Amino acid sequence: MTRQYTLLGKLAIADNGRSSAIMNYKKGCALLAYLIVTRQTHSREVVADLLWEATSTAKAFHSLRTLLYKLRPLASELVVNAKQVSFQAAGEITVDLYTLAAALSSPDSAELDAALALYKGDLLDGFFLDNAPRFGEWLLLAREQLRQRVWAGYRRLCAAYAAAHEWPKGIAAAHRWLQLDNLDEEIQRQLMQFLAANGQVEAALAQYERCCQLLEQELGVEPEAATTAAAAQLQQLLLPAADQLAEPGPLPACSYLPYHRNRVFTGRAAYLKQLAEVLLPETVLPKTAVISGMGGLGKTQLAVEYAYRYGRYYSGGVYWISFAEEENVSEVIAGIGGSRGMKLYQPADKLTLAEQVARVQAAWQESVPRLLIFDNCENELPAAAWLPVSGGCSVLITSRRGHWSPEMPLQEIPLSTLSITESVTFLQQLAGHLSSLAAKTIAKEVGSLPLALQLAGHYLARQKQVSPQDYLVQLREEPLL
Repeated sequence: MTRQYTLLGKLAIADNGRSSAIMNYKKGCALLAYLIVTRQTHSREVVADLLWEATSTAKAFHSLRTLLYKLRPLASELVVNAKQVSFQAAGEITVDLYTLAAALSSPDSAELDAALALYKGDLLDGFFLDNAPRFGEWLLLAREQLRQRVWAGYRRLCAAYAAAHEWPKGIAAAHRWLQLDNLDEEIQRQLMQFLAANGQVEAALAQYERCCQLLEQELGVEPEAATTAAAAQLQQLLLPAADQLAEPGPLPACSYLPYHRNRVFTGRAAYLKQLAEVLLPETVLPKTAVISGMGGLGKTQLAVEYAYRYGRYYSGGVYWISFAEEENVSEVIAGIGGSRGMKLYQPADKLTLAEQVARVQAAWQESVPRLLIFDNCENELPAAAWLPVSGGCSVLITSRRGHWSPEMPLQEIPLSTLSITESVTFLQQLAGHLSSLAAKTIAKEVGSLPLALQLAGHYLARQKQVSPQDYLVQLREEPLL
């Protein structure tokens, strides 16, 4: 016979899946539960005093003897002698509390997750003994102690899922945790964070609204400052309207981008919006775009600007992969999978290069929104080899290549030079003393090519003794590019 003791939530004792005869003895259930929870051998005096509020010790002892006489034929796991009683699970006896307790000490997240799912409510939820105040006091304390251990277990589990970027598992765990206490704002915030990290920003904000309504209805209070602050951060992650250019913002913490934002980046608003239309996480496939054009047009700078303006919408991070040396791409990808990026492995794991790359590519197949930037990718074969075939990645490629095979799942965006107005603005940001007329003349001379404009602006900013007219003479004699 298999016997299952369920102490987490409503008390249940089942034999072969059916309610046990032990359930007919309420104080017998209380005795067994006490022995299971404490995991100790207790004297008959302690147990009798716990379960009966008798007028005399003799009367309490008599009640205990009667109870033990009825229970012993039903519960071989109840060990009784003349002075003591204890619980010794043997054979096919399982106790949900013991399963949970073991998992709470285990480093294995899957084991912990499965065990926490057993906790469906307070210890012996709703259980009460008449005329047994000391049992009631003990149970109240035991419930709170277990609750604190379960809360600590959920915190550890959520932290593990967050560190591993396992957002769907985190969402499921947080939902289950919230069912235990939907007024706990710590849990509400954890669920909001997991939803946002999984690209479900609107769902996270909707969760915040539900939290506010619950707190008002049940407690008549407003959310804590930490909850309000979390919601304000989520507002910053809402995707901008199609005709609206996103403001620069911070990158997700796990990102790898080896460039600072260019503080004098100028123009390109239409290109940035076009890239957003193709690459933002909520757009349909394909989510690959190529910025193409000759050298000096600012393809890399445009990619950097896009990353800083739209990177925060990719909860899984932004990752820069240089294809300038194609033979080293594997090493670059393995690098972003480690501690400086996705944190998929540690040096102590001693993985081979191929194993590291395989882990990164497996992560790319997940539904988590990520932005991959393939910089200076001039050949189709390497691009095709590294493009994720599924999952939540958006890929931005910069390349001098002007034509890509129709079979490649990408959208080409040819980059042009800056407009004259943009060129003038750019030059004046670099060399503030330039007049609009002088800047316009220089821009026309260099063909409004961003790299040439940058070289000219930096030179004139350093060499203020050189007049724009003299510089134009130099340009005509010795072109910059």
